[in-house]
Amino acid sequence: MTCVKWCGTWSGWFNLICGIDKEAFYLHVCLMYMYFTKLYSLVKKMQSCGCGCYVRNVCVNILLYADDIVLMAPSTSSLQQLMYECDKELQCLDIDMSINVKKSVCMHIGARYSINCSRVSAHNGGEIIWSTI
Repeated sequence: MTCVKWCGTWSGWFNLICGIDKEAFYLHVCLMYMYFTKLYSLVKKMQSCGCGCYVRNVCVNILLYADDIVLMAPSTSSLQQLMYECDKELQCLDIDMSINVKKSVCMHIGARYSINCSRVSAHNGGEIIWSTI
């Protein structure tokens, strides 16, 4: 049973007929915990490879947002190594995520952004194009 308070006035009591029961809630929490634990494992694995950009002596080479992944590296060869490690780890974690070369791009940031770089390929052999923007 619940009621609503609006502008200082209370409604009458009524049955709440929607929502999620406790068992379903706990099941969702457990599943999300397992998923986030695996993603945390991915971040730790990527940081431990030591390949990437450093901020105050901390390796910052991967950012996660929803189902998106950003890899950051100081060179093309470092980026290639990160791509291989990330793709390999995603396959091991069994979380139904992989690097999709059709939806991915590489981009330069900084003074040398217009320099042509070598190709970067994913674990499955697909090539990721360099952004022209």
